[in-house]
Amino acid sequence: STNSSLSTVDTPPIASTSTAVSVAPKELPDILVLGFQELDLSTEALIYSTSTVREDAWCTAVFAALGEHQSEYTKLASKQLVGILIVVIVRKAIAHRFADVRTSVAGVGIMGGSGDDASESGGTVFTFVNSHLAAFDEMVDKRNSDFADLAKRLTFGLESGVTIWESDVVFWMGDLNYRVDQPDGDVRELLFEADQHRWARKKNLNALMAYDQLRNAMQSGQAFDHFSEHPITHPPCVYSVRKPAWTDRILNLVGPAVTLKQHTYTSHAQITMSDHRPVSADFTLETSIMRRHGLTTARSLYRQLQGLDLESRKVGVEPEEVSIGNVRYKQRITRTVRLRNDGKNPCVFRFVPPTPEGDISPPWLTLQPVTGILLPYQPLDVTLTINVDERTPHYMRDLDCTLVLHTGPGLGKDRFIVVEGDYQPSCIGIPLVNLTALPGPIRTTWGQSNSKQNLNAPREVMRLVNWMMDNRLIEAFTELEEETTGYDEEASVSELTSSLRASSLKSPEPSTSPTTSSIMTSPASASTLSKAGSVPASVMKTPPAPAPTLEDAASAVRECLDTNTAFPSGLPPQAYGMILLELLDNLVPEHVEIGDVYSREEAFEVLDAFPIVNVNVWISVTAFLHYIVQQEEDKARMIAAVLAPVVLRDSPATIVEKRRFVRYFIEA
Repeated sequence: STNSSLSTVDTPPIASTSTAVSVAPKELPDILVLGFQELDLSTEALIYSTSTVREDAWCTAVFAALGEHQSEYTKLASKQLVGILIVVIVRKAIAHRFADVRTSVAGVGIMGGSGDDASESGGTVFTFVNSHLAAFDEMVDKRNSDFADLAKRLTFGLESGVTIWESDVVFWMGDLNYRVDQPDGDVRELLFEADQHRWARKKNLNALMAYDQLRNAMQSGQAFDHFSEHPITHPPCVYSVRKPAWTDRILNLVGPAVTLKQHTYTSHAQITMSDHRPVSADFTLETSIMRRHGLTTARSLYRQLQGLDLESRKVGVEPEEVSIGNVRYKQRITRTVRLRNDGKNPCVFRFVPPTPEGDISPPWLTLQPVTGILLPYQPLDVTLTINVDERTPHYMRDLDCTLVLHTGPGLGKDRFIVVEGDYQPSCIGIPLVNLTALPGPIRTTWGQSNSKQNLNAPREVMRLVNWMMDNRLIEAFTELEEETTGYDEEASVSELTSSLRASSLKSPEPSTSPTTSSIMTSPASASTLSKAGSVPASVMKTPPAPAPTLEDAASAVRECLDTNTAFPSGLPPQAYGMILLELLDNLVPEHVEIGDVYSREEAFEVLDAFPIVNVNVWISVTAFLHYIVQQEEDKARMIAAVLAPVVLRDSPATIVEKRRFVRYFIEA
């Protein structure tokens, strides 16, 4: 088990080194990795040199900053390229476990490049990369291509050509220079609001992160695909005359042979020697120590596998037909398929798409594992997880598919696994106009047409709005929303769980109404809820039944809407708000322009571009919220922050423009 601490520091040409490591951790890490940016911008630095004078000076400064602990560490490796420097130091007590330490550098243009170090410890390869990618907002494509270039060119050794991807764990850090695709003024306004209002801290940072270029590049596979990054809860590390952004990052890519746990990820605003604020992360890494003899034996066995006779292998599948029964929306169901190898030799398997351009499985089905090795006479279980949620379009909810199991060339025919189930129709994810055409609840009338005139608005939306109006959901909004937001995740979860447990014990009454704010709790906040606390052992006779999670309560509300049955008493009001948000997803059509709307009158004129059903729903919901804001005038911004990204999900407008548009309808 190895404790490691990584940090990336952006420094000016002349800097005080006394703040390089400002606070010693409670438990000294086994490995310290520091990545510096722009530490030498002199003309001489641009000329290639084998001299390590400046590199050595910075390493000396790093050890000096360790103070009384410097005697416990030794430098494992360091490498400088122009203004980029990476330093890896380890505790002397474990230094002997690191061998075959290699370094590499690669440039990607003027003042851009990367340096990395790799070392082998007990057969496990660690690689640390420190890079500085292209600057400026509009250079996102160049940053993506810089990554692709470095990913190919960073190798260790001219003869062996070992790449960074032949590692058990890769840490990639530095000034990656990815920006936020929102106007400068809007970013500053949202950050100022987050600083002034506790409810806005997490919500506004998350809203900005949705437009973070790096996150979007990772999700789309354009750069750093398969890398992971801990959730960001710290303000942007660049916050000066330039637009605020999270330019300095620490990412990781972990292989199956190691276990990595991240404890912290933060910036250090107290270090003001540069316009960048340093970021740091702490990890615990667990790995099995394989002796060199064992590693050699394993590699030899791997080579032998490549020459085995493939024709004699046989693979069986049980069962070949999987029934999943009735499945409701967001109801997670698992099934197991057992693979067995009846041959005498190991063989490889993988699931493949049934068509060349298709996916391995439909969006409602995931497999684990997708590929692997089957040992002789040792069965292996593949877990099938079924979950119909917002990722599955309503026209793809027929639960019927065929999985194709491929066992490689010469292994006989492909195996086919048929998965079948009955989806119980739900109103969530169905176009609003389709809901108005149904003669009754969707569970019993899906596919039927209304013999009478279609409804003006879906009965499900109106039922929720009327219920919230009848129960006067005002006070609880101001109480619970403040408890569910902010940086202290654990504290807010604990407080809200207690509130959820209390609210589930009795039905809401007019004199003790639940709050409006709980109704509009965002799905992201709601997903963090866990089981309620336990009763002290001194008074507990029998273990109490755990209180339902918020997702359980929301599922109950959803089921009542789908079947047109009465809402059960005692459900927390957040559950109703969650379902209302699900129904309102992308309510405003994408083609509707709202960016140039600067008055209430102009906002109402925009409604002319809505489909008539969407107009009716919009008016009904915003009228209810307008009533709420009249009772709690300071809550308009909070409500708009929750509602805007849902109803205007695909709108090209900025975050601020979306919130402003909503506020025109709900403010007095």
